[in-house]
Amino acid sequence: MRGVLLLLFVSTCRSSELTSASQRANIEGRLATELPLESVRVVLDGGAYTAIPRQDGSFKLHSVAPGTYLLEVLDTQSVWPTVKLEVS
Repeated sequence: MRGVLLLLFVSTCRSSELTSASQRANIEGRLATELPLESVRVVLDGGAYTAIPRQDGSFKLHSVAPGTYLLEVLDTQSVWPTVKLEVS
């Protein structure tokens, strides 16, 4: 089995157009593997937020509300680490 690597860039980018009560963050990351990613999904909070990785492994979760989440990678070919995220 080939190794896999999850690189996570939690870019809590906030829009100045949003009020403080409705501010959201974008979470970006990259899945590094030599295996195909066609059937892979990145999920946050059990599927409340989902992303499909691009061919280069990059993904982005949009408009994530503040809170504590578990980020998981659903993949039938590899086991990925679960990552706890704090979005504020």
